[in-house]
Amino acid sequence: MKVFRNIFLDTNVVFDVFDKKTAEINRYNAKLILQQVIEKKYTAYISPLSFLLTNYFIVKQNSSEKEALKKIQTLESITKITAINHVIVKKALYSHLHDFEDALQYYSAEAEAIDVIITRDAHDFYKIKIPVLSPSEFLQNINSKQN
Repeated sequence: MKVFRNIFLDTNVVFDVFDKKTAEINRYNAKLILQQVIEKKYTAYISPLSFLLTNYFIVKQNSSEKEALKKIQTLESITKITAINHVIVKKALYSHLHDFEDALQYYSAEAEAIDVIITRDAHDFYKIKIPVLSPSEFLQNINSKQN
């Protein structure tokens, strides 16, 4: 199996870290992946969209803007941010991917030479060049390499 160094976290995986209502296993897996990033075993990339949407999501869960910003700043300190520019937007607009947000995420990840996309919505990323794994599949993959 391929060795992954540069991982892209889809917005739903980032949400799982902060969502008090998500399934416990989703939250656990997302936090475990971020722990691997904190330990510098992987470099995690997140799109600017994920920061925007996560900030909005945290505030909607009754956090203050200040509290949400602090959480987002912590996330920014351990991840790298992909770029979304005119070329990426144009690719996403004319993409075979049906979800525009996912297309933006994919093409921003592709521009960074990402090794794997980690998402709970793998079915949204079809016929693409980058491997796609769920958080649990990614964790199983790294655990099998450690054994």
